[in-house]
Amino acid sequence: MKRLVALIPPKGAHLTCFHGVFAPSSKLRPFVVKEAPPSSGTSAATASVPRPTRVHTRPRLDWASLQRRTFAADVWTCPCGGRRRVLAVVTTRRTAEQVLQSLGVLPPPSPRQFAQSPPQRELAL
Repeated sequence: MKRLVALIPPKGAHLTCFHGVFAPSSKLRPFVVKEAPPSSGTSAATASVPRPTRVHTRPRLDWASLQRRTFAADVWTCPCGGRRRVLAVVTTRRTAEQVLQSLGVLPPPSPRQFAQSPPQRELAL
């Protein structure tokens, strides 16, 4: 899983870089790259006015659906044959330790030993 995650580019990163004549700020770019024709049904006057572009967003898939699509593994199937379900989402370490202790997976915490100074020797005077 770590190897697959390492291949995902950061959000907003440009995946294609153009150099030389094809670079966005090249002075020779207009001579090499053809401008996109105006969309059908628009006049030349309205074609020069920039229109706001509509961002098409795909619906997000949950973790279980991604696991099923990628690895053909149903994470909701229990080895006993039943179905798993989400009971709670734990976001802090302290809560996770409390839940694991209540389930008997984690041993109870040992009592904390308070720091003590080393014993003093008595001086014979």
